[in-house]
Amino acid sequence: MKAKILIFLFSVFFALMAVSCHSIFETISEGNSGELSQNNLETTETLSPITKTKNTIAEATKTAFQDSTEVLINGQPIQTQTSTSHLDEEIVLDPENWEDWPILPIVSKEMMNVYQLGLEMRTDPNAFSVFGDCQSLPKKYMGGYETGETKLDREYQYLQSTIENFWGSFDRESVTIKKGTTVAAILWEGWIDSDTSICEYGETPLECEIRVHNPSIVIINLGTHWEVRNEIYLRKILEELISRGIVPIISTKADTREGEAWINADLVQAASEYHVPVWNFWLASQPLENHGMKPNDRMYLTEEGLDVRRLTSLQSLDSVFRQLNQMPLK
Repeated sequence: MKAKILIFLFSVFFALMAVSCHSIFETISEGNSGELSQNNLETTETLSPITKTKNTIAEATKTAFQDSTEVLINGQPIQTQTSTSHLDEEIVLDPENWEDWPILPIVSKEMMNVYQLGLEMRTDPNAFSVFGDCQSLPKKYMGGYETGETKLDREYQYLQSTIENFWGSFDRESVTIKKGTTVAAILWEGWIDSDTSICEYGETPLECEIRVHNPSIVIINLGTHWEVRNEIYLRKILEELISRGIVPIISTKADTREGEAWINADLVQAASEYHVPVWNFWLASQPLENHGMKPNDRMYLTEEGLDVRRLTSLQSLDSVFRQLNQMPLK
């Protein structure tokens, strides 16, 4: 009986995926959600942007549940809840005001349902992947959390449980990562290096990475290398990941190679359309000298910029994972 129900759910999900992302989410998650205006996100001026985000998320994730599925989280079996109701209050942010979005992502009810579908499809709750360019190589990005080269300060020790949960993903080089990777390249089989034996003939980098690593979450660090029609390809990537029950996290970028910040605006617009969580690294980089960019360089981050990037990335992964599994925010 369970198998029949599961097959029915898959067929409905994939059929609706071809229609539009909006119809998918309306079908997967019934009911209308309330909205919180930008004014509702304001707390006291003494709170940091990250603390504000935690408080906001905590207020918005009151949910009704029924039934549960046991999965291994950090090596231990836990009950992950299957939502049968919508969020009592859903936070809706205006993509036109993306500069004011919090640093840490807010997870929508749509993504909670996508995550649950992914678990039913056997995505790995202990694995995440990264789609990115050379600045997402493990040595520059989060690989140090596994090798021991990057240490957590006392106030961030709570993140250690997330490192342990996703152990094996931090110091692993995604097949998508290489110098100059664009959104379009993720969908082009020719972008895979000829000596990459783990990929099958004709696979795109996206298809190969998902087959090999089976992540439940994908962090998308793309935008520095932007080409014509990339906003179209980005939506194709989001649709492909969502159809597989994988939750994307889109990051904004610190650089403004294009002369303005319209690429970040495009990234956030796509994320908003598909209800995908956004890690606003652009905001995290603003207090840094030269906004975390090397002097006279519109592409590469300073060591300080890289430090802030890897920490806020880990915090974002931790926050998204906790929200998806209805775990308390630290």
